[in-house]
Amino acid sequence: KRLPVHKGWLLALSYIGTLSHPALDWLNSYGIRFLEPFSSQWFAGDTIFIIDVWIWTALALSVWVSRRRERVGQGDWTRPAWAGFAAICAYIFANGLITDHAEGETKRLVMARYPVTASMPDPLVVANPVPVAFWLRELLWRDQADYGEGSYALGSGVVLNQGSRSHGRNNPRVEAFSRFDDQARAFLFWSRMPVASFETKDGVETLTLRDQRFMHPLAQDRFKVQVRRAAP
Repeated sequence: KRLPVHKGWLLALSYIGTLSHPALDWLNSYGIRFLEPFSSQWFAGDTIFIIDVWIWTALALSVWVSRRRERVGQGDWTRPAWAGFAAICAYIFANGLITDHAEGETKRLVMARYPVTASMPDPLVVANPVPVAFWLRELLWRDQADYGEGSYALGSGVVLNQGSRSHGRNNPRVEAFSRFDDQARAFLFWSRMPVASFETKDGVETLTLRDQRFMHPLAQDRFKVQVRRAAP
């Protein structure tokens, strides 16, 4: 009793599902390498938290209402699903504007506060989306030597934390430590915002690699690699 499958629509939906996956991955701060294997450059929209409860809620609710209307034979049963799709698109667009404004204001303030270190080149700024509160951003910035943090709230603007720290990525000892460690090399290849630090204890020197985007106490241990060797 079901309608016959339309091969053209089936193929089109397959392509939409396949191509929308990397497009949606691009929207979060984790990023994606669109040009592999020709280039390993990261692309990240920094627009939507990687698990956005509002998108999932809108998807589930709009599809559930449409399916319910279809089961009872109600006319225009696809309208709730299309309305949900339109709302999600508007939500993503609005979040893109929030991120763009937060990153632009942060770059301007960083270059004004640290004119020597942030003059050339322009600092990298990431307005990291946070769970649930889509109107907030965790601000991360870095130049060739230093890094810092801040916060952004829609309507309140940018607040930068005082001071900056060396991210250590340009230290030649990082490459020396990582040369013979597969996990360290893989981490540096993956990380958009690497932070390296050294510590010596009991005759053992340890290189710790983290990513600036994932340095929250609840996440940092899952995004960390350590390399140890005898201190010189």
